[in-house]
Amino acid sequence: MKITRRREGLLLAALTMFGVVSFGVFHFFAFRFITPAEDVRDYYAGVIGFEDTAGPSEAVVRAKPGGAIGATLMLARDEEVPIGEAVVIYRGPASGNTFDIDVIIPAFDPQSPFHHRLSIAEARKGFTLARHSFRLLSATRSILHLEQIGG
Repeated sequence: MKITRRREGLLLAALTMFGVVSFGVFHFFAFRFITPAEDVRDYYAGVIGFEDTAGPSEAVVRAKPGGAIGATLMLARDEEVPIGEAVVIYRGPASGNTFDIDVIIPAFDPQSPFHHRLSIAEARKGFTLARHSFRLLSATRSILHLEQIGG
């Protein structure tokens, strides 16, 4: 027996409503009875054999950025990052293929930054800031990645 167009439409509407109601019920129970974790590591903390290999948190990396040769350093735009006795602030890209960095030496003058404008091509070869040598890995509008090549 052939199904008419009207019955096809009713069947399609019934299946759609069944799917929407099922999704709504699952959604309600999921958000009502499952508490969200603050971090993805919270979900896996109780799993046997789980090992947190994510490394140090961003705050730890910012607190001790330098160190051994080959260490990478991330400078967020307009945030102060201590490097040895100095504080370095990435100011973002400038005109052309250049970017700006300010260096503050608190022992000398904590209120006056030393302004540096570096070209991307030269920075990829290496440059020195606050008695530390770095090499540019990448530069975006908001983040500068450096590799320490000398102390």
